[in-house]
Amino acid sequence: MPGGGMPGGGMPGGGPKGPPPDMPEMPAPNAVGLLRPEMDFAAPLEGDLFILRDEGMIAMGKDLDHAVILPYNRGAVDLGDDGLTALAMLSSGGLVVEFHTNDGVAVTHTYSLESDGTQLRIRTHIAGGRIPIPGGLDMERVYNRVQTTIPP
Repeated sequence: MPGGGMPGGGMPGGGPKGPPPDMPEMPAPNAVGLLRPEMDFAAPLEGDLFILRDEGMIAMGKDLDHAVILPYNRGAVDLGDDGLTALAMLSSGGLVVEFHTNDGVAVTHTYSLESDGTQLRIRTHIAGGRIPIPGGLDMERVYNRVQTTIPP
């Protein structure tokens, strides 16, 4: 059929006039609502991201007072009582942080420095569980790097 094989053309949902009366309106998938609040320290949807790196661990968060510490390549860390775990790894492409939830959602953040080290790009892949998109959902965020000193 013309228009993608749907009667009347277009995607399910009815096109410019909206969905048929018996079909609920579906919002476009996005990260809000798919990422649990406990994951926000690794790639905040709003605000700053602080990262401190050491030989065997990384501390990350919206601020240093509430940073989460993850060891590199030493197994998953439990982040709560409901089955959320995080795993930090160093790979040839940079830092990778993986989250796994008890309902089968996997969130992978891949961090890379760009623009001569002045920007941090975080590529996020969300898959499994309730994700309504086959193959998962991908997104990117870019943070501008600012050097700071740590108070004593």
